[in-house]
Amino acid sequence: MKHLFLTIIFALPVVFGMAQAPYQVEESNAEDDKISRPCITAKFSPTPKEASEAWKDYMKDKHDVKLKGLRKEDLIGKEVVVNAITPRTIDLTTRFVREKSSELTTMNVFVSFGYDLYLTKADYAKEHNALKNLVKNFTVAFLTEYYADKVKDAENALKKVQKDKEKKIKRVGKLEDNIKSNKEKIEDLKKENEEKTEEIAKTKEEIEELSKVVTEKKAAFDAVQATANQVR
Repeated sequence: MKHLFLTIIFALPVVFGMAQAPYQVEESNAEDDKISRPCITAKFSPTPKEASEAWKDYMKDKHDVKLKGLRKEDLIGKEVVVNAITPRTIDLTTRFVREKSSELTTMNVFVSFGYDLYLTKADYAKEHNALKNLVKNFTVAFLTEYYADKVKDAENALKKVQKDKEKKIKRVGKLEDNIKSNKEKIEDLKKENEEKTEEIAKTKEEIEELSKVVTEKKAAFDAVQATANQVR
C-alpha cells in the first residue's frame, strides 16, 4: 500500500507539468563562493523557498543541526556535527537555484572540513556516500509530503468542481421542468385564448343582432310616443 501511495505521489509531477522523474540526486560540481566545488546535487519541482524551509526543518528534526540563512534561500551550518555523515566537525553549505529553462530547483549541498578542504568522493568515499544518502532521504521525504499536499489540494479542487457541476446539473433540471410547466401553461392559455376569441366573435354577432332589435324597438317606441303625444 505504501509503495502504491509513493507511486501515485511521484507520478504527480506529470500532472503538474514535470514530465521527467520527480527528482534527481547526483554527484556534481557547482559554485560555492564563486569557485567550482564538489557537491551533491538534487533537482526537483518545488521552489527554492519551499525546499530551503523543508531542508532547514529536516536537518533540525532529524539530525539536530541548526542551519542559518546566507543570501536569499541559501543555508549554512558552521562547525556542526552531522553524525549521519561523519563525527568530525564540518561546514555544511546548501545553495538553491531556480533553473528558468526547466523550471526546476537545483539544491547543491557542500561539505568542507575547513578552508578549501571539501568533501570529495576520491578522498572521502564513505562520507561522500553518506552525504548523498542523506540528501536523497531528505528529497524523498520532502517530495512525499509536498506531493501529498498537492494531491489533497487537487482532490479538494476536484470535489469543488464536481459539486459545482452537480449544482449546475440540478439547476438545468429545474429550469427544464419550469420550461415544461410554462409550455403546458402556454398551451392551456393558448386554448383558453382561442375559446375566449370564439366567445368574443359569437358575442359580437349577438351584439349586432341586438343592435338591430334595439333599432326596431326604438322605432316602435318613437311611434307609440308620438301617438301618445297626440292624445294629449
